Amino acid sequence: MAKAAFEEAQSKLWNLKKKLQETQDTRKPFLKKIAACDVALSPMRRVPVDILREIFPYTLKKPPTAHRKRAPLSLSHVSSNWRRTIHSIPLMWSHLKIPLKGVFDRYYQKDMFVRYQSQVAGFLNNSGDLPATLQLILTSTAITGDPDDLACDEKATMDMFDDLLAFVLASPKVTNMGQLEVQSPFLQRTIIALSNVQRQLPQLKSFKLKGSLFRDYWPRELGPPLHDSDGDSYLARFLTHAPNLRDLYFVRDVPIRVFFNHP
Repeated sequence: MAKAAFEEAQSKLWNLKKKLQETQDTRKPFLKKIAACDVALSPMRRVPVDILREIFPYTLKKPPTAHRKRAPLSLSHVSSNWRRTIHSIPLMWSHLKIPLKGVFDRYYQKDMFVRYQSQVAGFLNNSGDLPATLQLILTSTAITGDPDDLACDEKATMDMFDDLLAFVLASPKVTNMGQLEVQSPFLQRTIIALSNVQRQLPQLKSFKLKGSLFRDYWPRELGPPLHDSDGDSYLARFLTHAPNLRDLYFVRDVPIRVFFNHP
């Protein structure tokens, strides 16, 4: 008797849970409609655009990064109105820091390059005529990573870094670059990549180059590694394109002589 009563109670309990779940399922579409209405009635949707222009710059981190969960990208995904407003504020896009990661294979290299290229192009285009600040950071830690991680392909990583740097220097918007910081553990190759700049950089006031000789990958097709004097000439070639440069910051773990006289 007791067992039969228990099983009957269990059956009723299961039926009640099933009905409760069905009732909750019928509520979901209505809850979504209510949420959509709440969004439409939100006071933020009625804030004038000129007020939003004043508020949005305070949401920026220093320095801003091209992370979809941080401003300005996060704000541009709230609504079409906010997206138009964000894209019309050059100040929101005038500073970008990209901490690059190590590449583990060639397929991953192409995917990462396209993503970084899109980020740089978006920020430079939206910065308007403001002097832009760009930081391309590739540290030796990004190359070594965690001992438990997959081994990083140093050549693929440096090829991606060279391609991204070449894309920046070839962009028409590079003429509006006010500050440029490049950090790479492959310093000699980076200096050669910088020397290939073709456009003048009249707005460039500050240039920072940081690097080390950590695992300096030097492919045979580039010939023998550079001597200090060769590095000086390549660097000077880049600096001649920046006639208004006032601040030059160069850090290397081995002292280097820079024979360049700038007015």
